[in-house]
Amino acid sequence: MKYLKLFLLIVVVISCKEEKKEESLISKAKAIHKRVMTIDTHVDINVSNFTDLINYTQKLKNQVNLPNMEEVGLDVAYFIVYTGQGELNEEGYEKAYKNAMSKFEATHKLTKKYCTR
Repeated sequence: MKYLKLFLLIVVVISCKEEKKEESLISKAKAIHKRVMTIDTHVDINVSNFTDLINYTQKLKNQVNLPNMEEVGLDVAYFIVYTGQGELNEEGYEKAYKNAMSKFEATHKLTKKYCTR
């Protein structure tokens, strides 16, 4: 029983040291994060989140929006205009073009209409 108590005490002491080490690392990481520019180079967008009622200036359920960016210290986000590849014919090209342009227009609207601060 005596050795069990000693063993448990050692485990607790080691555990506390590891916890303090982790806290120290997290503290250092947060300090670095405050000093550097943070960039997300690939943010997929959903054009339905670019309306007068719903837009990225609001805290939506999506990962990247302006309130979330400010909360976590994200300085720059590259909004991606991705359009899947459909049929490689005139109709497929037209569909891809319209999809891409709707995303470009939505992003432009966000920067010109909603994010004017």
